[in-house]
Amino acid sequence: MKRNRWLYYFTIVGILLFLTACGSAKYTELDNMSSQATISQTNGNIHYSDKYTQETEAEGGNDNDRVAQNENMNRKLIKTVSMDVETEEFDTLLGNVRKRVNELEGYVEAEEINARSYYISNNNRSAFMSIRIPSNQLDNFVKEVSEISNVIWKDENIRDVTLQYVDIESHKMALQIEQERLFELLERAETMEDIITIESRLSEIRYESQNYESQLRVMNNQIEYSTISLHIEEVQKLTPQKEKGAWEKITEGFANSLSDIWQGIQNTTIGFIIYLPYLILWGAIILICILIGRKIYKKKNKIQKKEKEN
Repeated sequence: MKRNRWLYYFTIVGILLFLTACGSAKYTELDNMSSQATISQTNGNIHYSDKYTQETEAEGGNDNDRVAQNENMNRKLIKTVSMDVETEEFDTLLGNVRKRVNELEGYVEAEEINARSYYISNNNRSAFMSIRIPSNQLDNFVKEVSEISNVIWKDENIRDVTLQYVDIESHKMALQIEQERLFELLERAETMEDIITIESRLSEIRYESQNYESQLRVMNNQIEYSTISLHIEEVQKLTPQKEKGAWEKITEGFANSLSDIWQGIQNTTIGFIIYLPYLILWGAIILICILIGRKIYKKKNKIQKKEKEN
């Protein structure tokens, strides 16, 4: 019996290795086929065959999966912070903020200063600054501003645009693949009508590609440089910091917990979608191996029963 069990286990392992090798060979064959494109002409118009369309979609899908896996390691986050602060030393605070922005290799995107009026008593100055800071220095900058001013209000927001970023990149890659195919077809075009049709599609591809590149540039800028909306108010006396009550602390803690749970659900869902094809493949392999193993095991039992009866 022990000998039969070992034979059963070795059979399952052998089947797993065989199916894995077959799967790898199949994907290699598909990659080789994706470099070929077939074109048909109908009534003078240029059309891609079903084979070409399927291969292009497969290539785009594979690129999307690879990009998604890479982005899963490097999330695309857009961070923004809004702050209302007050100070008794307006010029000093304004100068320190500008100096620190330069030291962190950021820049002031917009600035507006409302000067004091000599005709109105107790009219203090105020300033609004839209500041761009490298994302990896955002927390340090916000902490330093909080230390040299009196923070009245602060709001932080993080927007995950990983899926949107990956989607735009995959569309751009698909257009590049189609553009290469069209250039090859243009060299083989024989009629003026074919040439005009191909060049018209190439113009559309250039326009769409430029649009995607523009979107990626904007997103990269927002990802690499966080935005701080800083409102500075000059006061004669600082507003005392109000200590949070028990109910406010409970509410804030509960809201933070919900936010963490939602973020965890998003990350889990994204990871599941990315690795779903692998789960389906291995699930099918394991199911097939179990069915084959059960048949072998039942057959062995029948043979053993017959031998015992004889």
